[in-house]
This record gives sequence, C-alpha cells and structure tokens, in this order.
Amino acid sequence: MRSEQVDFVRFMRKLLSLFAPKKPENFDVFTPNVNVISYGQQLAPVGSDQIQNVLEFLFLSLLNVGYVGKAHLFWSDAERDERQIRQQRKFAKKNQLIFLFRYGDRTPAPPDRYY
Repeated sequence: MRSEQVDFVRFMRKLLSLFAPKKPENFDVFTPNVNVISYGQQLAPVGSDQIQNVLEFLFLSLLNVGYVGKAHLFWSDAERDERQIRQQRKFAKKNQLIFLFRYGDRTPAPPDRYY
C-alpha cells in the first residue's frame, strides 16, 4: 500500500510539472542594477519636469549601454563648491560614474586653437 502512494505522488508531480512554466535553455536574464544618486537637487532653481526629464534620460542611457552600478548626478551652479568637489573625487577613486548638470551659467567657449 505504501508503494502505491509513492507511485501516485510521483505521477502527480510529473503531471503538474507539465503545466509549470519552463525557462528557455541558454537564456540569460539581465537584471539591470543601476542606482543614480542625485546631489544638490533641492537647491536647483529648475522645474520638477526638467529634473525628471534629466533623471529619466540619464537612467535610460545607462541602461541602454548596459551599465551596472552606481552613478552620481551633481546639480551645480556656476560657483565651485568644495564639498561637492571632495565627493566627486571620492567617487572617481571608486571608478563610479559622475555627471554634472550645471544650471545658471552657459558652457564656456573652447579656447583658441582648440582643434
């Protein structure tokens, strides 16, 4: 009687396994792990729509190139902030991506004979 129960359980497991979803063979699942950390965003005189657009663009760009890890986005005005510079150096030593969104100033022109 015991062997009949074991056989029945094996049969039911095989039957249920037919209905279980199967993973395709040689299928590598890429789970993106991108973490964008924003600094100085609260002080930026930029609208929330523009902030969201910048963050979405940056995040999707990093996903598109397959980047995995931390990225740092600094919202900065034309003035140099020593605290931000120290943070940027620390992240650069760790080989983490650093982006600077500069508001309130125009990009300086390249020097003469730059090309």
